Amino acid sequence: MSRDGVRLTVIKCGNWEVDGKYEHCEVIFTDGDRNYRSYASRSGSYFSDYSYTSEWDDGDADVEEVRKVSKTIEVWEAV
Repeated sequence: MSRDGVRLTVIKCGNWEVDGKYEHCEVIFTDGDRNYRSYASRSGSYFSDYSYTSEWDDGDADVEEVRKVSKTIEVWEAV
């Protein structure tokens, strides 16, 4: 997608999370230098098709700059 001369590329689109008839997912994208996160949403169902909406539609999206980090976690595993 290109807007105002800035080319944005989606790096990762997360899994859709269900909240009743509404669903949302995280979208990570880049302008080539920095990475950002925002969200997309949809309503409807698998059987009736979906209607997609986004804060991007009116040009007022909540976007935050993000960076990828590695995390180590400890869990208990059966022996």
